[in-house]
Amino acid sequence: MAPIEYDIICKKYRIIGIESCVVNEAITDKVVLVRVDFNISIDDNGKITDPTRILASKKSIDYLVKNGAKVLIVSHMGQPKAIEQCPTNETLADSSLSFIRLIPQISKLIGHDISFISYDAFIQPTIFQSNISQSVVNLAHSKQKVFMLDNIRFFPGETENSQELARKLASHADFYVNDAFSVAHRDHASVCAIAKLLPSHAGFSLLHELYQLEKYLGDVMWPKDARHHNADDVIAIIGGKKISTKIPLIYSLVTKVKYLFVGGAMANTLLNARGIAIGSSYYESMAQGDIAYLARYIDSGILVLPIDAICLRPNVQQDRSDGVDANDLIEICDIDSIPNDAQILDIGPKTIELLVGLIGGCHSLIWNGPLGMFEDDRFANGTKSMIWYTESATKDSGLLSVIGGGDTLSSISKFGCTIKDFTYGSTAGGAFLSWLEDNSLPGILALERG
Repeated sequence: MAPIEYDIICKKYRIIGIESCVVNEAITDKVVLVRVDFNISIDDNGKITDPTRILASKKSIDYLVKNGAKVLIVSHMGQPKAIEQCPTNETLADSSLSFIRLIPQISKLIGHDISFISYDAFIQPTIFQSNISQSVVNLAHSKQKVFMLDNIRFFPGETENSQELARKLASHADFYVNDAFSVAHRDHASVCAIAKLLPSHAGFSLLHELYQLEKYLGDVMWPKDARHHNADDVIAIIGGKKISTKIPLIYSLVTKVKYLFVGGAMANTLLNARGIAIGSSYYESMAQGDIAYLARYIDSGILVLPIDAICLRPNVQQDRSDGVDANDLIEICDIDSIPNDAQILDIGPKTIELLVGLIGGCHSLIWNGPLGMFEDDRFANGTKSMIWYTESATKDSGLLSVIGGGDTLSSISKFGCTIKDFTYGSTAGGAFLSWLEDNSLPGILALERG
């Protein structure tokens, strides 16, 4: 990112970038706590399967180390329960959500040796230190350059934005850098509370995410002049399971885009609210006010739902000679003809054709969330087909495609594409959606200059 682009984002969001931490502050042998997002996928053998998020923060870590700082990396992984009582280190090391077993891989990816700081060594630094864990005491005087704290969500108070935990973290650092846009929507201690206790800066990765979103979607989502709003050029696709947390986003999008297609299990909730039988498919209840409001946009053609589906009918007897379980029937059903015992698990071919036509009539595509249960190959065709079509349209027809979310990026990888095949791929999921909703994220606001 060029300096002028960097300055534009800092000025708009009233934040200070990481370069100012070096230019205006003496950081040699100072400890900089860097909040990253290393919430990564790991296979059954403990191998990191997608290093994208780790590599995204390498630039900030390199920059700080090059300028003499000691870097304390802080991240979460998964959603573990906080540890209320100190277990033995061996117990914690066995946790599937501990970073201890990943340190060698992360070190190799970022190009720095990392000293691991366990939960115990952080909570009781003066009495606990083992051969696999660095004490958190006197990091600034250590010969080591890079340290990593274990999963921050092990620590009581993280998800409650605890001031006590924030003060504990801040007591071991001189500066704070948030390099994790993907958690900027979280009102957590290592994201928000700590930013008010230390001189705080935005890392290169966070600034890059904000710049790209502003570059490609800023004028669409947040036009300075309503006369220049190009809603007729934009289609948004959102998928996933739960619609309850995305109602405000849907309210926002239907007023800003030409089409909003809702897929995945979220569509089931809207179909059910419309009185369409969805068999035994997952759905949520909706408030009558939301149903009535969104019905207007469905009737007008702005809010678009699937018109057919790939369904699973368990325990349906069939005559099969190909070895497939005769008790599972996969059917293509029109959306108004879903059998009572069927589960909707993917969009059907008619819906794929409909989506291709809608995207073809637009200049820009915003996409977050898979359109079916893509992890199961039987229900992956909808997501796969749309990924391949979007990749082709981006390359051959100039479609501006902005894609975000962990599951979306995982599906892209599964079907042989990379984020480079699209105009922009955001590593963020919830933060991406929150930015689309109201452009105001707690983690960004916490970095604002006073």
